Amino acid sequence: MVKIRVILTILLMIGFPAPAWAQGLGRADSVIDVLTDVLRLNRTVRGHVVRHREATLVLRGDDDRTYTINTADLDLETLRGLRDGRPVAVALKSPVPGAMPIAVSLQQTNGPTKVFRRAEGTVDMVSDDQIRFTTHEGMRVTLDRTRIVGETPPVAPNETATLVYEQEPRIAGVWIETREVQPAAAPRSER
Repeated sequence: MVKIRVILTILLMIGFPAPAWAQGLGRADSVIDVLTDVLRLNRTVRGHVVRHREATLVLRGDDDRTYTINTADLDLETLRGLRDGRPVAVALKSPVPGAMPIAVSLQQTNGPTKVFRRAEGTVDMVSDDQIRFTTHEGMRVTLDRTRIVGETPPVAPNETATLVYEQEPRIAGVWIETREVQPAAAPRSER
């Protein structure tokens, strides 16, 4: 098994054509990503915390992808220090295609805090590639679903939601969540 991995690594390093699923990445680091996946190595993703809730970290990667990462295996002390916008490095287990990546370790890193803005509004359209959203102020923002690694947000047209977006280098949707509607209190009857 080790010999097969070594031969495959050498072939990939000298320019053997990458598998079709890796050719669409279009980045210089795609060979490293392919090697990491083929050799079943942990992969480190760097980026900024969008939010962390219920053992799921939403991370805006430095590669302009949004990652939904399972953090259930990490210790609570590590997770308590997470703050929105802070830079982190997360080591991920080699993912099963289509599944949520699992964090092996997480380290806070030095660097500037990134500002993610939030806007309330309505989901206009949901397709395999995009979620279109209009804020209450009339701004239209598109969230590219193809740039999400892991679970995609479950939203439907005409739902009220909160969109997280960034403005640098351009306005881009990062994450979206439906708003939980609180039930109205039952009217009190007077006697």
